Amino acid sequence: MSSGKLEYLKQCTSTQDHLKNVIESINPPFAFYTDHQTNGYGQHNSNWECPRGSGLAFSMALKVEPPFKNDLVALNKAVTVAITQTISSIAGDIQIKWPNDLITRNKKLGGIIMNLVKDNSLFMIGFGLNLKKITNTPIAISLEEMQVVSDLHTIAGKLFQAISQIQSLTVDKLKTDYDHLLWSLNEEVSLHWSESIGIQSESAIFRGVDEHGRA
Repeated sequence: MSSGKLEYLKQCTSTQDHLKNVIESINPPFAFYTDHQTNGYGQHNSNWECPRGSGLAFSMALKVEPPFKNDLVALNKAVTVAITQTISSIAGDIQIKWPNDLITRNKKLGGIIMNLVKDNSLFMIGFGLNLKKITNTPIAISLEEMQVVSDLHTIAGKLFQAISQIQSLTVDKLKTDYDHLLWSLNEEVSLHWSESIGIQSESAIFRGVDEHGRA
């Protein structure tokens, strides 16, 4: 396979799994995308199916290079900024809900997962975007519901180009751009988590994400 390539899959079980299966034979940056995956997954291995035409599933391998070789938190932020700004250029005001969701109108439009592979030399990025209305999911929103018309292949191309160019971001600009895109920055938010005694909750002021990736 050639380097710097973006490839469309008519159907797959998961773009993430497909990328993992060929990771040894590619020369990044390299990406696969589809609008029909049957066994996709998101953060914490949550299931994310994508019936034909309902969403964009996008997976990309990127070399871990300076200025991010020794700062994976900054790499995570740079990828998140690139994706969020790309979708914002298509759909309007989009924000990052830490750690991995894209939010608009207080609803989830998409989500990102990232992890290191190949002895930490490659960064694997997965992104899912809702194109069509999702039934029985009131916390989600789609481009269709936002009355945004955009071609699947155009979106994937813009994502590939933006992520491929993240090395050009300076540390100062990255911090400014990331903080600007954060949802509920310096606002009170409610936190919920599960314990053996039941669901626990707490309210706190969200002050941003530090250099260790902690909110």
